[in-house]
Amino acid sequence: RARMKCTREVAALTDNKNTSNGWGKPNQHIIDYIWFEGFGGCTEYETITKPYGGKTFISDHFPIRSILLF
Repeated sequence: RARMKCTREVAALTDNKNTSNGWGKPNQHIIDYIWFEGFGGCTEYETITKPYGGKTFISDHFPIRSILLF
C-alpha cells in the first residue's frame, strides 16, 4: 500500500520557510502541508511570502503551492 508523501520533502525545488506568519509576530512555524499519493512525483514546492494586493499579510498563514506529476 502506498503512503502519502509530503510535497515539501520530496520536491526537487523546495523551501524551508515558515507557513504560519502570525500577522508578523516572531517565532512562527511550518504548520501547513500538501500530502499526496498516486502521482508520479512532485517537482516544486513553494511557500508564497510576497505581498498580495499591496498587503503584507492576507491571512495568518502564507499560501503554499506544489506542482505534481501525473
